[in-house]
Amino acid sequence: MLKPAALGQFIVGLSLFMGSGITPAQEVPTGNVERELEISYAGEVLATRSGVALSLRDLDGRMASVPADRRSDAVGAPERVAGILNGVLLTHYLADSAVDHGLLADPEIQAEIHMAAMEILARKERDRYVEERLLEDYTSQARENYLLNPESFRQPERATFTHILLRTDNTDTDAEVVEEQAKDLLERARAGEAISDLAIEYSEDPSVQNNGGYFSAVPIAELEPSFRSGIESVDEGEIELIQSAYGFHVLELDELLPERLQPFEEVADELRAEARAEHAKQIFESYAATFYDGELELTEGAVARIIDRYTASNQN
Repeated sequence: MLKPAALGQFIVGLSLFMGSGITPAQEVPTGNVERELEISYAGEVLATRSGVALSLRDLDGRMASVPADRRSDAVGAPERVAGILNGVLLTHYLADSAVDHGLLADPEIQAEIHMAAMEILARKERDRYVEERLLEDYTSQARENYLLNPESFRQPERATFTHILLRTDNTDTDAEVVEEQAKDLLERARAGEAISDLAIEYSEDPSVQNNGGYFSAVPIAELEPSFRSGIESVDEGEIELIQSAYGFHVLELDELLPERLQPFEEVADELRAEARAEHAKQIFESYAATFYDGELELTEGAVARIIDRYTASNQN
């Protein structure tokens, strides 16, 4: 088991060696692959539990899987920090127990650990290589993409509104009764009750629990035709009763936005990000191509051995 090396500090080490009983001092026979991985680092003790010690460097390893822009939220409260610490400590506790029980000596487990490490290193190398070759600014590429594809930035006519839907598209629904209920809600909304509150209580639109009946900048052309016609007859800021194929809507129209071409300045950040991402992809594809220049060479019978080893019928 990994133990603290000294008060206030501990060292974590892992050494793996794989390959048919071969040691570094022996000559590697033709056809065998030798893998060796050493990992060691030291750090001040940050927390302990049940005989397991944790360093800030250990925590770095855990937090590396959390996107940088979400790390503040992840540690934003003491209970969240405690949850992360307990999770990492439990992982180390179980891993230490696995070492004590000899699991690290299992070649298949060694290979799995080695592969996980190689994937992390490969990702870091990819990021390093690409980052060193990216441009400082992608404004010119962004502007070129904007000028080449102007229609991509044309926004259709859109509407922002809040509505309450009382459905009449069910076969057993009395449309006249539903219309009277809708008229009652219309009067309540016009009298000052918040239409969003009424929507949550009465609306039969399936999305109401998520949006409170509020829809922002919805393209008019995507709306059900009779509902679209109803919206176009309502003045901004007004609350009206309109009918669609689904039923009666008590609708408050906040804004009806005309079709327009977005100016470059409005989409520049998005276009710069897209240009940067496209360049990063090209850089890595060029880098990877140097690897694929080489031929894939297989030893005799390799494909048959792979199929036999991993075929489902042989997994027992």
